[in-house]
Amino acid sequence: MSRDPLAHPVTGYADIERLLLSRVREDPRPYDARAAIAGVAVRALLARVGDPHLGMQFLHVAGSKGKGSVALLAECLLRADGHAVGTYTSPHLRRWNERIRIRGEAIADAALAAALETLRPHVAALDAGEPALAPSFFDLVTAAGLLAFARAGCRVAVLEAGLGGLYDATNVVTPVACCISSIELEHTDKLGATIEHIARHKAGIIKTGVPVVTGALPPQALAVIAARCAAIGASELRLDRDWWLESCEQGLASRRVLYREAGRGGGYRSEFTLRHPAPHMALNAGLAIALVRAAGWRAQPQVLRGCALPGRGQVLRERPWIVIDAAHTPASLQALARTLGAIPAAHRHFLVSLTRGKSPHALAALVGGCDSLTVTRADALRSAPPGELARELSRLLPAGTPRVVDDPRDALRALIAALADDALLCVCGSVYLAGVALGVLEDDGGATS
Repeated sequence: MSRDPLAHPVTGYADIERLLLSRVREDPRPYDARAAIAGVAVRALLARVGDPHLGMQFLHVAGSKGKGSVALLAECLLRADGHAVGTYTSPHLRRWNERIRIRGEAIADAALAAALETLRPHVAALDAGEPALAPSFFDLVTAAGLLAFARAGCRVAVLEAGLGGLYDATNVVTPVACCISSIELEHTDKLGATIEHIARHKAGIIKTGVPVVTGALPPQALAVIAARCAAIGASELRLDRDWWLESCEQGLASRRVLYREAGRGGGYRSEFTLRHPAPHMALNAGLAIALVRAAGWRAQPQVLRGCALPGRGQVLRERPWIVIDAAHTPASLQALARTLGAIPAAHRHFLVSLTRGKSPHALAALVGGCDSLTVTRADALRSAPPGELARELSRLLPAGTPRVVDDPRDALRALIAALADDALLCVCGSVYLAGVALGVLEDDGGATS
């Protein structure tokens, strides 16, 4: 019997996982080679199923960090205004379904299987043709999301770009508004070694006549985006020029924020509360409000208080404190440090994992001076070997050798069992580790938020 997933119907979750994993390339195309074929495969795949995305309106979000949070917050605002919303984000924490959300919930197994089953023979046909038409993993998931949205009657969708933006599969849509949340040095082997290079990739999502909302970007990035907007006739709505945020009050588990815009008749202003006290999360909320309003839709920021953002500075327990954060870039780890600094814990413990190729320097800065550090392997294939990571961290930390526990579930359960009431445990460094931790806490019946 053939082991090719394309040769077998997709009927349940095991088939979903088998098919999607089969599209992950062991030898991915060089990123520079994407310039000539960007969007070709996903457009061909969508055309074969009737271009389901053409009748929809989109918000498109790119950025080095924060883009997933902006997408989910925008979803919350749109649902409160009565829109049937589809939301596409990546990566997932626990299950593939999380990447495709319909009306605020992860897509059901049956609906995802049905979308992939519709696409499966077309993927096989494209594989047999020109190499440029062979859909990648991200092409397939993007097409499945767009098809599922159309089948569910979603007239509006929020899309988070994957890597970059210019060559991304999500860039096949023409949005009614787009957003660039942040820009920092990341994926420099693919996007380029400077802020300007990376900004050009992110600015690739900007379309003629479409407004783009920008966050706290470096001056070099703002210059690139301004030039792109001027060249194609797009308008930029810039933080601290066209819209503003003011922090009114911060607590341990919430932050009150004022959002305002200049304009005729006194402009627009709204005060609201977020469950997430971190300053960067307030910025993400502001970006979501500005994005929805730039599209011409109504925003009710007060509803954001009820918006849950799993794995993003998520406080699962208090006294002892357990915080789960998928932070792994230097800027996101610095933001996590500010969040943790507001928690009145007498003892601090960390469980960490890093994806292969990620630098441990920012992580070392976060965990320096903690009471204990445990290193684990969140994903067998994608995570750095914990022994190697522990040795690297040992060289960067002033004293002490991290403890190595290969199984993240065993490590987390042991750490929780030993926590004193006045202690803090932070699980961070990897999206994969955040997903594992949320699964353990849910399975053990101890997760709260």
